[in-house]
Amino acid sequence: EELTTYTTAFFGAKDGDHWVSLVPRGAVANNTMVWSGSTSWYDGATGLTIPTGEWSHLVFSVENGTLTVYVNGVQKFKGANFPDWFTGTKASF
Repeated sequence: EELTTYTTAFFGAKDGDHWVSLVPRGAVANNTMVWSGSTSWYDGATGLTIPTGEWSHLVFSVENGTLTVYVNGVQKFKGANFPDWFTGTKASF
C-alpha cells in the first residue's frame, strides 16, 4: 500500500558498517535501489520507483564487483566496484 524510504526488502550484513540493502524506495530521488554502507556509500539507483498495489520482480547480482539490478526482468542499473562484504563466515542475511 505504501513505500517508505529505507524500508528494506532484502538486507545482509557483515557488521554495522558493512552491509547491503535492496530498498523499494531509497534515498536517491526515491528510486528503487541497492545500496551499501561503509566508510563510503554505494548507490545502485534504478531510475524508477516500483509501483504500489502490484507485484514487481526485483533481482540483483554481483559478479567480480559489478552490481547489476533488474526490475521485472529489465536491467535498470549496472555499476563497478560494488563492495564484497560476504566473503568469509561472519555475514548474515
